[in-house]
Amino acid sequence: MNSTFFIAKRYLFAKKSHNIINIISIISAVGIAIGCAALVIILSVYNGFDNLLRSFYDTETADILISPAKGKVFDPALTDYLKSEPFVESYSEVLEENVYLM
Repeated sequence: MNSTFFIAKRYLFAKKSHNIINIISIISAVGIAIGCAALVIILSVYNGFDNLLRSFYDTETADILISPAKGKVFDPALTDYLKSEPFVESYSEVLEENVYLM
Protein backbone atom coordinates (compact mmCIF):
# COMPACT_ATOMS: atom_id res chain seq x y z
CA MET A 1 0.00 0.00 0.00
CA ASN A 2 1.25 3.48 -0.82
CA SER A 3 2.35 5.50 2.20
CA THR A 4 0.17 8.48 1.24
CA PHE A 5 -2.99 6.39 1.17
CA PHE A 6 -1.95 4.65 4.39
CA ILE A 7 -1.64 7.97 6.23
CA ALA A 8 -4.91 9.26 4.77
CA LYS A 9 -6.74 6.07 5.76
CA ARG A 10 -5.24 6.15 9.23
CA TYR A 11 -6.32 9.71 10.02
CA LEU A 12 -9.62 9.86 8.14
CA PHE A 13 -11.07 6.48 9.07
CA ALA A 14 -9.53 5.70 12.47
CA LYS A 15 -11.37 3.34 14.82
CA LYS A 16 -10.92 5.39 17.98
CA SER A 17 -13.27 6.85 20.51
CA HIS A 18 -12.59 10.38 19.19
CA ASN A 19 -14.88 10.02 16.19
CA ILE A 20 -15.59 13.76 15.93
CA ILE A 21 -12.02 14.40 14.73
CA ASN A 22 -12.60 12.02 11.81
CA ILE A 23 -15.82 13.81 10.89
CA ILE A 24 -14.15 17.24 11.03
CA SER A 25 -11.26 15.98 8.86
CA ILE A 26 -13.65 14.55 6.26
CA ILE A 27 -15.74 17.75 6.18
CA SER A 28 -12.64 19.93 5.74
CA ALA A 29 -11.25 17.66 2.98
CA VAL A 30 -14.60 17.78 1.14
CA GLY A 31 -14.73 21.58 1.57
CA ILE A 32 -11.27 22.00 0.08
CA ALA A 33 -12.14 19.67 -2.82
CA ILE A 34 -15.35 21.61 -3.58
CA GLY A 35 -13.52 24.94 -3.39
CA CYS A 36 -10.79 23.76 -5.79
CA ALA A 37 -13.35 22.33 -8.20
CA ALA A 38 -15.36 25.57 -8.16
CA LEU A 39 -12.21 27.60 -8.82
CA VAL A 40 -11.23 25.42 -11.79
CA ILE A 41 -14.74 25.59 -13.25
CA ILE A 42 -15.01 29.38 -12.86
CA LEU A 43 -11.61 29.98 -14.43
CA SER A 44 -12.47 27.66 -17.34
CA VAL A 45 -15.74 29.49 -17.98
CA TYR A 46 -13.97 32.86 -17.79
CA ASN A 47 -11.35 31.67 -20.27
CA GLY A 48 -14.10 30.56 -22.67
CA PHE A 49 -15.92 33.90 -22.41
CA ASP A 50 -12.65 35.75 -22.94
CA ASN A 51 -11.95 33.85 -26.17
CA LEU A 52 -15.55 34.40 -27.32
CA LEU A 53 -15.44 38.15 -26.73
CA ARG A 54 -12.05 38.47 -28.41
CA SER A 55 -13.43 36.67 -31.48
CA PHE A 56 -16.33 39.18 -31.67
CA TYR A 57 -14.04 42.21 -31.71
CA ASP A 58 -11.27 40.67 -33.81
CA THR A 59 -13.23 40.72 -37.08
CA GLU A 60 -11.92 44.15 -38.07
CA THR A 61 -8.22 43.48 -37.50
CA ALA A 62 -6.01 44.54 -40.37
CA ASP A 63 -4.24 41.97 -42.52
CA ILE A 64 -1.06 44.04 -42.59
CA LEU A 65 0.07 46.59 -40.02
CA ILE A 66 2.71 49.07 -41.18
CA SER A 67 4.41 51.20 -38.55
CA PRO A 68 7.15 53.81 -38.95
CA ALA A 69 10.71 52.89 -38.00
CA LYS A 70 11.32 56.30 -36.43
CA GLY A 71 8.94 58.85 -35.03
CA LYS A 72 5.17 58.64 -34.92
CA VAL A 73 3.98 59.71 -38.38
CA PHE A 74 4.57 58.49 -41.92
CA ASP A 75 6.12 60.32 -44.79
CA PRO A 76 3.38 61.65 -47.12
CA ALA A 77 5.06 59.78 -49.98
CA LEU A 78 3.94 56.49 -48.40
CA THR A 79 0.28 57.49 -48.38
CA ASP A 80 0.56 58.60 -52.01
CA TYR A 81 2.11 55.24 -52.85
CA LEU A 82 -0.71 53.35 -51.10
CA LYS A 83 -3.33 55.38 -52.99
CA SER A 84 -1.75 54.66 -56.37
CA GLU A 85 -1.32 50.87 -55.96
CA PRO A 86 -4.18 48.76 -57.38
CA PHE A 87 -3.69 45.85 -54.94
CA VAL A 88 -4.44 48.06 -51.90
CA GLU A 89 -8.19 47.96 -51.41
CA SER A 90 -8.34 50.34 -48.47
CA TYR A 91 -6.13 51.70 -45.72
CA SER A 92 -6.53 53.70 -42.57
CA GLU A 93 -4.12 56.07 -40.90
CA VAL A 94 -4.09 55.77 -37.12
CA LEU A 95 -2.01 57.84 -34.73
CA GLU A 96 -1.51 56.17 -31.34
CA GLU A 97 -0.09 57.81 -28.25
CA ASN A 98 0.05 57.06 -24.55
CA VAL A 99 -1.54 59.80 -22.47
CA TYR A 100 -2.21 60.50 -18.83
CA LEU A 101 -5.65 61.91 -17.97
CA MET A 102 -6.48 63.58 -14.69
